[in-house]
Amino acid sequence: MTVLDLPQAFLDKCKSVTAKRPRTVIDHILTYGYITTEELQEKYGYNHPPRAARDVREQGIPLETFWVTGSDGRK
Repeated sequence: MTVLDLPQAFLDKCKSVTAKRPRTVIDHILTYGYITTEELQEKYGYNHPPRAARDVREQGIPLETFWVTGSDGRK
């Protein structure tokens, strides 16, 4: 699914978020389609990545959570 496939109301809701941490997560997801906890730690410096995802959910934006294998082999 691309950004063009998303309903305009949903995109407007995403753009209305101004807090830095959830905005960073939302922008990354809209650009790349997903974000991993590893990316949140290494690229953005968030020491508690699940908190960043929770911030997005608290803004009323649903997230789908799934498991991936990280560079260290952990899930």
